[in-house]
Parts: sequence; structure tokens; C-alpha cells
Amino acid sequence: MNISKRNTALDITRIVAMFSVVAIHFSLNTGYYDEPMLEQPMILFTILRTAFIYCVPLFILLSGYLLNHKTLSVKYYSGITKTLGIYVLSAISCIVFKSIPSDKPLTFQELLFGILDFSGANYAWYIEMYIGLFLLIPFLNLIYHGLQGKGQKKVLIFTLISLTSLPTVLNIFNFSVPRWFLTPYLSREYQPLVPDWWVGIYPITYYMLGAYLKEFPLKLKKRYLFLLYSVAVVIFGCFNFYRDYGGYFSWGSYADWFGMQALILSVLMFSFLSKLKTDRYPSIIKKIFAHLSDLCLGAYLMSYIADTVCYAILRKNVPLVTDRMQYFIPTVLLVGVASLLMSQILNWIYKGIEFLVKQIIHLIKKKQSI
Repeated sequence: MNISKRNTALDITRIVAMFSVVAIHFSLNTGYYDEPMLEQPMILFTILRTAFIYCVPLFILLSGYLLNHKTLSVKYYSGITKTLGIYVLSAISCIVFKSIPSDKPLTFQELLFGILDFSGANYAWYIEMYIGLFLLIPFLNLIYHGLQGKGQKKVLIFTLISLTSLPTVLNIFNFSVPRWFLTPYLSREYQPLVPDWWVGIYPITYYMLGAYLKEFPLKLKKRYLFLLYSVAVVIFGCFNFYRDYGGYFSWGSYADWFGMQALILSVLMFSFLSKLKTDRYPSIIKKIFAHLSDLCLGAYLMSYIADTVCYAILRKNVPLVTDRMQYFIPTVLLVGVASLLMSQILNWIYKGIEFLVKQIIHLIKKKQSI
């Protein structure tokens, strides 16, 4: 591994993104979404969830930052081989894991379709999305680099944000119901003010933002970026609690991946992490970060297994949802480390298969040349 050509700050960013995925799944697995927004601890829980909403967008921003100069070629398409290989291995692992409690034997058909329809690995929706994004990247790069100057690229970014994130600011209120603002949880209806048909293309927004931030980084010092991020987390978290106070978490668009909240927090966190000064880090530390970064995809996918085991224990021993929040740090660390260890095993298996395939191809070519 050639450390001299790697940006350690980006390796750290990928690791932070992976642990943030694990952190936001804490809400999913502790019963937060089934708990009414009434008690005081729930506002802290809501702020905690809001703090890590940047997790998935951070991965896509990294893609735009790192891949924005890729061009259409056979070599480019081969770049997704390992991603697909790790996905297949993780899907098989998750399918086998889920079949263990059942008396019914696992069939090859269930295994095959579980891989092809992305249902085998429960968190594989990201891979399904990324395959499409990967196929579009050479063409997205042509669009981005075909624009002239910073001004035109700003227009592109603002256009994409208007299509995907602006509706999550303007289309979330109901002006036709009297006193709706006092009890917004009673009605999930809203009054559309701008078109929201295109919100589903938000990965392209984040990709283009990553490319833009590579070329035109935010001109703010790290401490101000982190301060802005912290203030935004509190404001957005309190707003989310207000929207659902008296009811349950509603998964409003404002709190989703394409929401303006996620976009702002993602840009601030990405900019903060990308400005980390890592030049003086010892070589061994850089290698460790680089290795952990390489394991993040598998860890993300395999975290379902660690989640299932760890949270079953937590729910059994801590009955109250609000009491589980105090175990946030040890649980996230445990799940994250366990996921990385499982990912390491997958990477060893992948390398073994890769070596075997190369040997077979070498033997075939050798026989053909005789």
C-alpha cells in the first residue's frame, strides 16, 4: 500500500462515515422510532440522531471528491469489482446468519435471489444505489468539467439543491389547518410550494457537491466549521423534536438523507474532516487508517449482524428506551469494531478468491500459448 499517494484525512473521513452509520442505527435498534416524543430524554435522543444524519451523504461526497476526474474506459468499469465482490460475500454472510434460527434449510435459490435483489444484506440499499451512480460517474464528470468556471458550477450545484433539498424546507408545512403549528404531529399533510418530483436524485447532488468542494473548498477554519456543525445539530434536532412532539418520529423529508438538514451537516462535517492536518502522522498510523478505510464498506454491510446480536442483549437488559441512550458510546464502539473484524475476514476471503481466479486465468493462457 503506497501511503505517500493517499490523503489520510479522507481515510479518516470514510472511517467516521462508517461509525456514523453504526451510530444512526442506534436509533433504529433501540426502539427510538416507537417511543412517543414526550419525555425530556427524547429531545436529547433526537438531537443525537440528528448529529449523525451526515453518515451516508459523507460516503457520496467522498465519491465526488475522489472520482470526479474518472473517464469512460474499460479500466474504469473494473474499478467496481471489489465493491461487488465484498457485497456478494456480505450478502451470503447475512443470509446464512438470518437462516440459523430457522429449521428450514437454506436453498441455493434463496441465496441467489437474496444477492440479486439486494435483500440478503439488510443495509445493501446503498450498494444498489451506488451501482447506478458508478455507471453515471464518467458522464457526470463530463457535465461538471464541461462547465466554464466557478460561476457555472455554482449554478449547477444550486440547481441540484433546489431540486432535491429545497422541497424539504418549503414543502413541510400545512397552512390550511388552523393552529397546525401548535400540534404538527396531528397531521402529516403539507402544502406543497415547490416541485418535489426530483428529490430521488439526491446522490447526484452529493456527488457534484463532492467534486465542487474538491475544487472550491469552504474557506473557513476547522474550529468555525465544527462550531457551525454543532449549532446546526442543536437547531435541527430541536426542530425535529418539535415536529413530532406528542407523537412519534415521522420520517419527514426534512430529516431524510436528501433533506436540507443532512446536506448542511454533511458539507460542514466533510469540510471539517478534509482540513485535518495529517502530514506529520507517523507512517504506521497512516497505514492503519488506510487499512481501516479499506474495510469500511464491508463493515457497513456486516454491521447488520453485529446490530442484531448486540442490540438483542441491550434490549433484554435495559427495558426502557430512554435508559438505553446512556449505552450509546460503548454500543456503537462494540458494533463498529465487530463489523470491522468481520469485514477483515471478508477481505481475506476476497483476496483468496481473487488470487485463485488470477491463477486459473494464468494457467488457461499458458495452455493456449502451447
